Amino acid sequence: MKTGYTSKITAIILLMAVLTPLLHSCRKVDDNEQLVASQPWFADTYNLEGRYGIAEWSYPRMLVIGDTAMLIGKFFTEKPGSEILIGGVPVKITEHITLDPGNKYNTGGLPLQQMDLIRFVVTKEMGTGARRDITAVANGVRQLGKQVSIQAFAATTNGTDSTLTVTEIGSWEPADQQLFLTRGYSYIRSSHVDMSGNLLFDNILGLYMLRNKHVKTVMKAGDVLKDDKGADFTVTYVLGSALSFDGAFMYISLSTKENTPDANEYYIFRLLKMDVASGVITTINRTPVIKGRAAVSNDGRPYTGQISQLKIVTTDLNLDINNNLFYANHYAPEDKANGHEAWYNSLTAGIFSTYGSFNSLQTVCRMGTGGEVRVLMKNWTSEYNSPGEPVAVSMYTLDPAGRYIYAFKTPEGLNTYAIRFDVEEEDVLNTLANFSYTFTFRSFEKDPALKNTSPVEWYGDYTSMEWNPRLVLSDGTLLNANTASLKAFDFDNMSVYCYAGSELGLVGGTEKQDQVTGKAKWVNFYDMSFNGTDKNNAVYFCRGMEVSGLAHNLRFYRMAPAGK
Repeated sequence: MKTGYTSKITAIILLMAVLTPLLHSCRKVDDNEQLVASQPWFADTYNLEGRYGIAEWSYPRMLVIGDTAMLIGKFFTEKPGSEILIGGVPVKITEHITLDPGNKYNTGGLPLQQMDLIRFVVTKEMGTGARRDITAVANGVRQLGKQVSIQAFAATTNGTDSTLTVTEIGSWEPADQQLFLTRGYSYIRSSHVDMSGNLLFDNILGLYMLRNKHVKTVMKAGDVLKDDKGADFTVTYVLGSALSFDGAFMYISLSTKENTPDANEYYIFRLLKMDVASGVITTINRTPVIKGRAAVSNDGRPYTGQISQLKIVTTDLNLDINNNLFYANHYAPEDKANGHEAWYNSLTAGIFSTYGSFNSLQTVCRMGTGGEVRVLMKNWTSEYNSPGEPVAVSMYTLDPAGRYIYAFKTPEGLNTYAIRFDVEEEDVLNTLANFSYTFTFRSFEKDPALKNTSPVEWYGDYTSMEWNPRLVLSDGTLLNANTASLKAFDFDNMSVYCYAGSELGLVGGTEKQDQVTGKAKWVNFYDMSFNGTDKNNAVYFCRGMEVSGLAHNLRFYRMAPAGK
């Protein structure tokens, strides 16, 4: 009896010895499953079956600032402390829905979970670059997703896009058209496009915004403005403007009338910064220029330093995507021999000119986001000893990144030399003679009847009276409008191709290319000027900017792939 009892106890002990590790192991599996199930994770693909216009969604490789992006996975958005970060910046979810993955997504053998779909706007605060971290945080766990590239612009085709289509997006004509015709005022003297396609343009009598096919007057001659310090002034003339790529603010250059002690003896100029949303104006610089002869002559120093401490009269304003401001400075230094009435009349004539004003600095400058200014270029005929690369005129073309400036060197006879200038290195990288065949032509035309086999010339004559015939795309390609088709110059590889229009339109033309809107291949681009590009690299341009002596309107167009 005792022996049997002992045998039973022994058997139970042995059974417990076998079961205990098994039970412990099961508990570990349960705990591990629960731990894994509480972790956030990112999906690689998901079949949306046409929702949001997407059949098969894939994890993004590239994001563009301003776009609405999408991520799918398990994010536990309903729990406190859960968030998604890109570049260390929390995303602001604009839409969240719960998806039932069914059998469409493999979760590694764990019980299938419902997934989250989130949509959010990509912001500049997330940074730009090739490798930006995406992190999901939930239940105290941080899970890294695949790194993404964030760009200010969408990718370009780097070749002829046969789907490009031109549409008219709006028009404008002056309220007092007879005044413009009588005085010969240009309808447009500068323009800029933000990432969303809003278009800012100005002429000597006003500043305007084209948005959703409607033109709104931002300010006009005669308006009384007040800046953030309470200073009142009246707009006399608009000398230039620039719009930030995110559309948040603009710079405006004005000639003003003011009730101040110096206003009788001086012309007054202001460089303003305006917040687009609030309309709040900040004076960045106020510069008086003596009307008559001065007691003592000077040369306009200092040329560099903080913007508020310099003497500047700004035209040709441009902003790069990092909000550095570029401008031409036409300040006229004090002169004991001559007054400045002729200089002022030239500056405010309201007529587009490639020559600029006389007896002035005519420098091209860059103001950093902290307000510090350096001189990049100067007019080669200037009598003032300012720093900068000598160029023919103060007219220039800026690439969106702010890395290069395209300008013109000293003319020799009837020839003009175009240059590509490195802003950071302050060095000339390329020098091109006008009417030269330096670039190798790349053909993308499949129709032999329309294929170009002739060399394509570089054209860059600063003495022509064309307004804004050049535009630099986000990939550095420079568009040039001087023929029926648009030339696209690649300075890094010294090649050229047809950006829009037919290839024959680069060298002679075709009768088929006679349209204004529609498929870009058949549009004649000869009489147009560029306004800018948006974040999708759509090209904006206008017609009707010329002073023809006849009543007409200014017409704006957008060129992009069909459906975009």
